Amino acid sequence: MDIEFIEDPGVAFLKKERTLVAGDLHIGHELSLEREGLHVTGADKALGTKILVAYRRSGAKRIVFLGDVKASIAYPDFSEYRHLREFFRPLQGVELHIAKGNHDSHLQEVLQQIGVNADVGKEILLDNSAYMHGMSLPSEQAMQKQYLFMAHLHMLAKTGGKPERAWIISGIGAGAKKIYEDYNKKAQLVVAPAANNLLGGRIISGDREERSPVFRQGVFDFRKSKAYSTDGRLLGTVQKIAKGYV
Repeated sequence: MDIEFIEDPGVAFLKKERTLVAGDLHIGHELSLEREGLHVTGADKALGTKILVAYRRSGAKRIVFLGDVKASIAYPDFSEYRHLREFFRPLQGVELHIAKGNHDSHLQEVLQQIGVNADVGKEILLDNSAYMHGMSLPSEQAMQKQYLFMAHLHMLAKTGGKPERAWIISGIGAGAKKIYEDYNKKAQLVVAPAANNLLGGRIISGDREERSPVFRQGVFDFRKSKAYSTDGRLLGTVQKIAKGYV
């Protein structure tokens, strides 16, 4: 497989294309936890540093964020702006691409205000890969690619111990031919866990996944998907994990 999973902070490196990929960041989420009495000061800043370390060690030439960069859905408050600056400061000078998520309204304006230069769009197409958040179906152009990356689902796998963040890799499903005139029949969908490990998630508990149209409409086959830990261990198929066979 051309994908290397990097455990801390839970990102992936697409080796041939030298692209580092990170799922939901939700920068500013630690502020919500602190207001609830959970003190996790410095987590957003540390996450930016960890992603930079992964970027340098992997030899990546760019980073793609798969949406939900910020915790707020609308404009950030003053404290969240500060956290966004702290997160992006280590990444100055890095080629950044961002596929907008449902928390990323006004994101381009927010990034400009904190001096961050990034390519922002609903869908990012680079080399033979496509990147999106996961709230809508991939474009015709994206479906021609070898890899499609998305986030949004915050998947967790429970295989005996406590639930852990999981990557999901899926092959084309029967629904693809109902929606697309042409598509890469060998395409693989890679669903990223939340890079921010302060976030909660949803435990794989069934062989259906309705929260994203790529699975809801069967473009990719969730039931036959494989789940991997953030350190790259194969945890099993989604079907077996859901039934408690692993």
